[in-house]
Amino acid sequence: VNIILDTDANNYSATEVDLVIAYKMDLFKSLMKMKAADYFAIAEQIRRDYPEMLKVWHWELTPGQTINDYQLSSCFMCPEAFGAVIFARYLTPGSHRVRVGSSDTIHVLLKKEDLCIVEQGCPNHSLLLPTASDNDAKKGKSFKPSQSSELEGEMKKITAVADKIKGVLK
Repeated sequence: VNIILDTDANNYSATEVDLVIAYKMDLFKSLMKMKAADYFAIAEQIRRDYPEMLKVWHWELTPGQTINDYQLSSCFMCPEAFGAVIFARYLTPGSHRVRVGSSDTIHVLLKKEDLCIVEQGCPNHSLLLPTASDNDAKKGKSFKPSQSSELEGEMKKITAVADKIKGVLK
């Protein structure tokens, strides 16, 4: 899992992010109906009520922060999992929830007023991801999840540039 926060993410405010994997269909369906604000209001109770039926990873992140290649347990999307969803606690109204697809590697982008998963399409995002070859990149072809090793290298380069920019701005 990779999480990238724009410098103006959540209107320049810290953001709680939960990645939730549900192992029961009814629970997953309920999660998919919740707005992030509703989820975070009862998240602790959900964990207590269904300890065997879900797994949660929690982060508290600040604008401009990047989490690279966060390793989840070896069974991130086990066959018995019904689905995964990411919630982000934004200050603005909205669902602020995204369902995780089947990609082995995901890049979650937190923008000013909402979040998206790059591999699943991010409207109006400015994060450019690599393609299979330089020729494809010149043609502007889109990223394919199977190219995760290339993406990881490019994400490290992007992070290094962002760190340099942060150092100049200090």
